[in-house]
Amino acid sequence: MNAIALALVAGYVAGLLLNLADRWSGKAAVPGKRMFAAGKIPPRRRRAPVVELEHAVPECTGYWWPDGDLDAPTSYVCERCDRRYPATPGIAAAVRSENQAGAKLWELADAGRIKLAAERPWERAL
Repeated sequence: MNAIALALVAGYVAGLLLNLADRWSGKAAVPGKRMFAAGKIPPRRRRAPVVELEHAVPECTGYWWPDGDLDAPTSYVCERCDRRYPATPGIAAAVRSENQAGAKLWELADAGRIKLAAERPWERAL
């Protein structure tokens, strides 16, 4: 056996022995296990419902803007199709996600446009 494999096996065995020692002494190796053993199970975190934004036109690729005050918007509106959604935390998260995805697509399109222009110099004059 090489030295790395031997060190891994030794670490694994040492961890098992420590875990057994903790069990025999009544302590658990991980705080979560101690809480579970004591009957204090931590509450589950609730996830916010996933909201999907739909544009008025399926082909729309508009950017979502807050309507009203920037610090506390009353709604979010698409710049192209004028679709509106009320300003709730779920909608705000969906707006941020869709705007970030749109910005990434714009960056990729620009990079592709630059690459094509470098590969096709005859089309630059058009």
